[in-house]
Amino acid sequence: MGEVVKEAVNHTIERINNFGEKMIEEIVSINIVGQTKKAVKEIRKAVIPPPRIVIDECAFLKLYYYTKSAWGEVGGLLQTNYKKREYFIENVWLIEQDAGMAHQTLKPSALGKFIIHMAREDPNVLKKIHGWWHTHGKGDVFWSSQDRETMRGLKAYF
Repeated sequence: MGEVVKEAVNHTIERINNFGEKMIEEIVSINIVGQTKKAVKEIRKAVIPPPRIVIDECAFLKLYYYTKSAWGEVGGLLQTNYKKREYFIENVWLIEQDAGMAHQTLKPSALGKFIIHMAREDPNVLKKIHGWWHTHGKGDVFWSSQDRETMRGLKAYF
């Protein structure tokens, strides 16, 4: 592979690793005369695949029944373990909340009680709370402004 192609490949790999999937379009736009296919092949070898998400069977069943029994939105916390680009969802926690057809908010007082209870009973659980789950009722899957706000708020706790 020519020096110019190597430089382009390394530059693009670095940008992909820094900025993620949005840079995939740049792979396609590399236009080095006669060597585009080689460059794309080299870049694809170096791109890190996205992490996998695996869910424990018991956690899956809890999540399934929580969502099926709710008439509107419902949500809680995710207990996860991250190893070798794999998120393993070990457990899902249902926390007291205010919820309706188009909103869901974990009650801060209930979140505080959960934290105190777990700190006493099993502090390791608190180290593994890495996310939040919720439904949009009967609606589609999408990131709402409330989703972003909730994630920012949970950073204060975990």
